[in-house]
Amino acid sequence: MNFTYNSGLGVWELILDGSDYFGITTVTVRASATGYSLVQEIQTLIVVEDIPSVSNSWAGDATSTDYTTNVPLSVTIRDSSGAFINDATVTVSVFSTSFPMSFVGDGVYSIIIDPAEIQGIHQVNVTMVRTGFQASSIFLDLTISATTEIDIDFLESEYEQWNLAVTVTYTDAFYDTPIEGATVTITLDGVEYVLEYSEGVYVVEIVLNVNPGEYTISVSANALFCNDATTASSLTVLPKAAVYLSLTTEGDPSVQGQLLSIIATLRYNNSDLPVTNVNIYFIVTIYYTNGTIEIRNSPTQYDTTNDAGVASWGFQIPAGTIDRIEVEADFRGSRDKWTTYLSLDVFVGTNPILLVISFFFFSNIGRLIIISIAVLAIIAAGYNRSVKPRKRAVRASLENQLEMFEDLESLRHFMAIYLDRGTCVFYHPFTDERIQPDLISGFIAAITSVYGEIKGDGVRGTLEEIQYHGLRLNSYSGEFIIGILILEGEMTPLLRERLQFFVELFENQYDQDLEGWTGLIDCFDPEWVVSTLNSAFNYSWLLPHRFGPTQKVSKTNARILDYIGAVRDDRGEFYLRDLLKPLAEMFDKSEAEILDRLLQLQEKGMIVPVSIQTILQRQGMGLADSDSEGITIPLPPELMEEIEKIPEEPEPVEEEIVGEEQQEPEEPDEPVVKEEKPKPPKKMVDPLEEFVKDVEDLLTKEKEKEE
Repeated sequence: MNFTYNSGLGVWELILDGSDYFGITTVTVRASATGYSLVQEIQTLIVVEDIPSVSNSWAGDATSTDYTTNVPLSVTIRDSSGAFINDATVTVSVFSTSFPMSFVGDGVYSIIIDPAEIQGIHQVNVTMVRTGFQASSIFLDLTISATTEIDIDFLESEYEQWNLAVTVTYTDAFYDTPIEGATVTITLDGVEYVLEYSEGVYVVEIVLNVNPGEYTISVSANALFCNDATTASSLTVLPKAAVYLSLTTEGDPSVQGQLLSIIATLRYNNSDLPVTNVNIYFIVTIYYTNGTIEIRNSPTQYDTTNDAGVASWGFQIPAGTIDRIEVEADFRGSRDKWTTYLSLDVFVGTNPILLVISFFFFSNIGRLIIISIAVLAIIAAGYNRSVKPRKRAVRASLENQLEMFEDLESLRHFMAIYLDRGTCVFYHPFTDERIQPDLISGFIAAITSVYGEIKGDGVRGTLEEIQYHGLRLNSYSGEFIIGILILEGEMTPLLRERLQFFVELFENQYDQDLEGWTGLIDCFDPEWVVSTLNSAFNYSWLLPHRFGPTQKVSKTNARILDYIGAVRDDRGEFYLRDLLKPLAEMFDKSEAEILDRLLQLQEKGMIVPVSIQTILQRQGMGLADSDSEGITIPLPPELMEEIEKIPEEPEPVEEEIVGEEQQEPEEPDEPVVKEEKPKPPKKMVDPLEEFVKDVEDLLTKEKEKEE
């Protein structure tokens, strides 16, 4: 490159672009002219990049904003001499993203930052790049706070000197989440209260220790990286009502054991109207003449005022010499009423009764009289508490036993029907009458199914009772079966309880067989079923009975057995129900007492019911006259004469039902049986079958009407 001569300065000049020679460059300068020798000089050229300056518009290199407020940022770039650099490339890196800045003029570049919804301090990196200058960066801090919402909740009006619960909700408005760790305060009447965080809200309970009137509750909340929030709401403090007590007592405090009643009346001050349905607490202080002080202040010593504002409580005067009794009534206030209390001194005077008592206890004659009275009282009390109640209990027990016996006479049939199939699982008649169990079970299944169709929800109905022509069909539904009890008469609670008891026993015995039952009945043991059924209902009382093994008996029992031997049937059997009335007339006793005597004979084995095998044989294929069971022959006259000679064993008073008489009653004459001409047999129609037929006809007619 050639130099240019500057005639003004008398020098040769060459302008080099420094950007072309960054670093260290060796420069060789040669000069030559006509008549002059060539000369040269070597120089070292060192070129370095300029370091610009970058300034920003944020004070202290930091600023704050929230989720919704954009932030402007401007930077000014100068070179080392202070001149503006207008052609630089300037970028901003924030939120893990780079954004270009726009040139404005005079070295100024700007950008509008849209904040991300992320709380905290974020670093902003501004970078300037230009040829000939070192790349320069500055780091700024941008603090982003959450936008918030605040809400306060409390009763708009409350009574003075009562607790007011205040709840404040301080939430992140963008994410709609509660802000934890905040400082939340409310101000009422110049007093500041700090709220505690609990399950998403801030709560506090304050006592309205202010005068009645209108107040403003101000609330403020702040938290790290969250916008401050404030709000206010009005509160009306209501005045409480003033009340007063009046106090009286009833009873003689000078008599030991006497009931002293404390009667308190609570009324409003301004109207004298009664205060109702509030608790009045009573405190009693007893001062004895020996200096002892007894205080009774149990939490249970209270009563609730009635419509007249009256509450009362009483206690018995204790033993000892009492000087005075102080009674106090305390109304402990309520939300809208002030507290109040009132005390009253009850003075104890000299009691003439105490003089009489001292005579009895401190004189020999008095002690003797007391001992005599005590002995008589113990005897009377023993009689009244032991003998009388026992007699009454025995009498009531016998009547209940007879009533139960009569209830059993109404039983006719029992059936167990499988719920899902409507199939008869087991049938047992209590009498000689028979019904068609499959017909009844199908009828029951139809009734429960029709119920489900009428309801429309497919739910099987539960049949409880059907009445028809004096017959009652009662049922109890278990888990697998329906127990059906057909009887003539009322279904008593006892029979209903026994039916439920048997169904539960049956299902417990055969639960594995009933679950998924296929219709086979071989798994059910008839002997167990009938035996358990009779035991559940005590139906053995109504079964035919026979004489048991020969035993030594009392004279009274021998007379009863002698009568039974005279009236039993050709099989040697008899029914207890046929014996009650004639034996009651014979011994001049009630039927309840005779029944109890017969049941005692059964317990001792003198008379026994026929066996379950016999019952099943008679109900099944066996003939009535083919009973193979042994029959006890009536006692012969010779043995009866020997029995008459055996002294009768004494029996307890409670068990005495039939007593000995001075003269033996004459044996009843043999009844004369008159022969009648045989009448043509009438066709018998079972009422239950007739009822089933009528119901089926009714269902058929209803179906035809619908079609």
